[in-house]
Amino acid sequence: NTTADDFTGNVTFNQASGTIQPAYNLASTFRGNVSVDGATAITFGANNGTITFAGGNAQNVNRNGTASPVFRRMLMNKSGNAVTLTTDVSITTNATFTAGVLNTTTTNILNFANGSTVTGGSNASHVDGPVVKIGNASFAFPTGDNGFYRAISISAPTTATHAFRAEYFKASQAFGGPATFPAGIVTVSSCEYWLLDRIVGASNVNVTLSWNTPDCTGPYITDLTDLRVMRWDGAAWVNQGNGGTTGNATAGTVITSAPITSFSPITLGSTSYD
Repeated sequence: NTTADDFTGNVTFNQASGTIQPAYNLASTFRGNVSVDGATAITFGANNGTITFAGGNAQNVNRNGTASPVFRRMLMNKSGNAVTLTTDVSITTNATFTAGVLNTTTTNILNFANGSTVTGGSNASHVDGPVVKIGNASFAFPTGDNGFYRAISISAPTTATHAFRAEYFKASQAFGGPATFPAGIVTVSSCEYWLLDRIVGASNVNVTLSWNTPDCTGPYITDLTDLRVMRWDGAAWVNQGNGGTTGNATAGTVITSAPITSFSPITLGSTSYD
């Protein structure tokens, strides 16, 4: 309660009965694997504390029992390697990405609960894999792939129980070529795309995409006014418009011109070749 802990090796918290509350009131550091074992969830940082992943070792977060862990606050602050989830984990207050990548899968996913937030995010620190956000607040998913950070954001859903899942791919889209472009669109990104799915509820949201031109080969973004958010509907690309941009040709964001009502692969497109 009054002294931070520094776990230099692997640690397992076995909650056979009663309640275990690691990192309860302060930021405790974990440098090895973190495992939980029990029939009820173990909450890290249950009061004002934070679970901090640090050090240069590759780390796993494991579940040996039936209940998945809860991180009230999490800080990624590693000097090397990554943290890999082998269980789903819920963030209930905040996750901060300073240094180090968190690997997830569709099964072993990072869930942001209603009311939770995210801070930071860069090429050096993000989530490589899918992320879920539950709730009725706007949110920027801290997504990346293979050392490239690229956030995708949604406006506030209408209901606290509604949920969206996002994942970023640093790869050329293979969904459809020029024959599938709508009128007025001449290019669709060959550098990157996102999967954005509405998994619970029926909220329609504005979507904001980001770019960092140096991360893509050759000229990428040059004229912000020509940018469009493009969505693949299973047969063709749909123009979701340009409701405003931030930044410049090097780095910035573009938002849809109206809320999206269907969700699928999403990327950047342009009305010109520049």
